[in-house]
Amino acid sequence: MIFLFLLALPFSCDLWLSQFEDQDQQTATALIDQIDYFSYERVCEDLKTLHRNVTSKVEGHTVVYSRAYVAKSGDLISYFYRTSNKISSFLFKNLSDHVDDKSNKVLVLLEDYVGTGTQFLYRIYAKENYELFNQYKKVYLATLVANTSSIRKFDLIRSGQYELLADEFISFLDRPKDEETRNNMIKMLKRIPSGKFELIYLHEEKPLSDTLDPSEHLKISALIDKYGKYSMETNFFKGLTMDSYSHTAFFYNCPNNLPAILWDSNLKQFNGQSWMPLLKRTEEDVSINERAQNPSIEKQVR
Repeated sequence: MIFLFLLALPFSCDLWLSQFEDQDQQTATALIDQIDYFSYERVCEDLKTLHRNVTSKVEGHTVVYSRAYVAKSGDLISYFYRTSNKISSFLFKNLSDHVDDKSNKVLVLLEDYVGTGTQFLYRIYAKENYELFNQYKKVYLATLVANTSSIRKFDLIRSGQYELLADEFISFLDRPKDEETRNNMIKMLKRIPSGKFELIYLHEEKPLSDTLDPSEHLKISALIDKYGKYSMETNFFKGLTMDSYSHTAFFYNCPNNLPAILWDSNLKQFNGQSWMPLLKRTEEDVSINERAQNPSIEKQVR
């Protein structure tokens, strides 16, 4: 597989690769080859296909689309979705906007990427927005890419297996494993009615470990450990493994569960200088004005 970065902006890749010792550069290149990259054109084309899938689900119902979803990229992907499919802006609402007769309408929330699904199911739906979401006849979360982990969690909700999902969340969120905590988690998750919510996704992202042969797996795992030491020891990323790393990136941003050596400027090179990331990652709101234009290949990459 020839990676887009190498075709579009070779010096960027060369700079990134130069941070690795000579014997590690081949493995670093192999990591690049695993990335599923979404250019501007691919995002727009895939959103047309996603819309056809959404339309088949909501046919016959009055639809309200989320214009400013609570995730950082939600506003941007909603804009791309609307313009790619020539949908009237009248159908797109902020979550806080007044909507009449919600019980006879379906709500479509738009995303580009869903990783573990924990943030959406636990915080966004069950904790913060369940009263609003449950006023609608049905809620759909439509996304370009969903990780296998999130697909499984959404399936547990749809099949009503709240107890199993509660145990997973308690472990993932590092909560006390006592009966009271478990009962409270089950009670909270039951705020998501099993028949009222559905995930619609275009691409399933397998864990990084599933895309590699055993030899590549060992080499890339060692590479991430060797050069990503800062992230794995000091923050959230210490909980990520080869079984939970993402390998999806968009021209305007990338998920924070990609290996940190691809995007984290807080890393340090062995010479003490700041790490030069290959991919964009922003913790700030993604600006439509800056990002929702057809950018050049160079701007898509850096």
